[in-house]
Amino acid sequence: MVTESNMEKIKMESIIESLLFVWGEPMSVKMISEALGVESKEVYRVLLDMTEKYESNQRGLIIRRVNKSFQLVSKRENFAYVEQLVRPIKKKKLSQSALEVLAIIAYRQPVTRGEVEGIRGVKSDKVIEGLINKGFVAEKGRSNTIGKPIIFGTTDKFLEYMNMRDLDELPDLDDFIEDFSQLSQWEKNQISIDDMEEMDGDRVSDVKETE
Repeated sequence: MVTESNMEKIKMESIIESLLFVWGEPMSVKMISEALGVESKEVYRVLLDMTEKYESNQRGLIIRRVNKSFQLVSKRENFAYVEQLVRPIKKKKLSQSALEVLAIIAYRQPVTRGEVEGIRGVKSDKVIEGLINKGFVAEKGRSNTIGKPIIFGTTDKFLEYMNMRDLDELPDLDDFIEDFSQLSQWEKNQISIDDMEEMDGDRVSDVKETE
């Protein structure tokens, strides 16, 4: 592999900037590394430097991190001006049931279908399937509990939609509902955070990754 010393850092930044611009979607460090022929750790370090530069230089574009991927996007505060130039794609609102299930999965993941249904009190298999089809939820493995049920979690598309780098940036539950659905409040079958906290806290030890 070529090391950073064999390729000027400024040249790397130029190439990475072009790759991010053309790709459009979040691009993984691995993909960029393979395109440049440079080790991933060096690419990651350059990406972090570029992210800081974009922020500090008050540019109209920023580099946003989504888990282990990076994306070139316009600043949120400039949206009003961009909106005058292009008509934004209208995002279809989720149904109340889909919103409830997504909230449970987002805040309690990894979680099984049975646990989701235990909180909601109704069957949720079709709703979960719909969220998977929309790309917001994915299978994350199997639980080590009896029957080894499938566990679910949110995806990078969910993070991108919410404009978050990782799950540590999840907002308060009420803010999540308002941001994601553009609803001002829960309607019927409201799920409180207390309901979720009645479930056992840390499920990480119960998780067996899907091979």
